Amino acid sequence: MTTNQPAKRFRLGSITVTIWANTDRNGRAFHTTSFHRSYRDAKGVWANTTSLRAVDLPVVRVLAQQAQEWLLAHEAALVATPPSALDPVLVESHQYHR
Repeated sequence: MTTNQPAKRFRLGSITVTIWANTDRNGRAFHTTSFHRSYRDAKGVWANTTSLRAVDLPVVRVLAQQAQEWLLAHEAALVATPPSALDPVLVESHQYHR
């Protein structure tokens, strides 16, 4: 079984945004993002939730901006990189198309 590792993570306080690299059925690469909040449950054990409070939204905005900047830079670097310089494993696994 293979585990899908995140392409990038940004964290600010208890909020994390994770960027995932994906491939569609036509072999084209794309990214998705997910946000979660870490908290301690009633027993003191760390847990995560995708439910965010109103107080979390300014942090989400900052993290969304960081994620967008990373995605734009990542895509620009990929387009500017000649195919011969790309990591063959990355190219094979994500089948990046120009």
